[in-house]
Amino acid sequence: MWRALACLLLLLGSASAFAQNDVCTETALNTRWAVAHNQLVVPPTVKALLLDIADDNQSAVSDDERKMHAAFDAKQMSRWLNWALFEATYFNRASIAEWLIAQGDDVSAAPLQPAFTSDSRPPEKMWSPLQQAADCGNTGALEVLLRHGADMYASIHQPEPMPGALLLAIINKHERVVDVLLDHGYDPCLLRANYYSSRVTAAELALRRSLSTALVQRLASLSAKCAAAPSRSLQSH
Repeated sequence: MWRALACLLLLLGSASAFAQNDVCTETALNTRWAVAHNQLVVPPTVKALLLDIADDNQSAVSDDERKMHAAFDAKQMSRWLNWALFEATYFNRASIAEWLIAQGDDVSAAPLQPAFTSDSRPPEKMWSPLQQAADCGNTGALEVLLRHGADMYASIHQPEPMPGALLLAIINKHERVVDVLLDHGYDPCLLRANYYSSRVTAAELALRRSLSTALVQRLASLSAKCAAAPSRSLQSH
């Protein structure tokens, strides 16, 4: 996966710039195009919901959801609402994300990506909405997810270990996201246990990525205990 490769290169000290905001914007627009042009295998009611999320048409979202309830059983409804929340996070639709969560959407679930009509592979499990928000720097959606108890340490192993929210935010230089995660108690000591068994600390990585001095110092202060304590597993959270 390209994200995994980019993260690995940066952890190894690559000096190349990684314009993740541009990547996220382009991918979001491509996703909207794929939905609009029937390149994703989604039912018509789901297509309508995804397009309204992409277009920030909040007034139509509740009507879309009612039509979905009439068309799907509980398991199908859960699957498509999970994907809708992922899309709302991708497009940074904080108000729509808030509304979807109020309908009972699981804030920590990793959704199944719909299959492409041109691809015979089965749907692939994605990472969590919170990881996506951190990856793209979408602070509005991130704060909604955290307020509703999203798992900050969600890590997907499909097909290889995936980076956690703090690592994604530091790599992509999303300083506000780093601050928000730390404000909510994210443990920077878990960075090393989180991806490729890296020995780099959160503060060291932030320094490599030229984050602000204040943020590097905050991470260094919080990471001071890491060397003295055994590295903890994500499964302990």
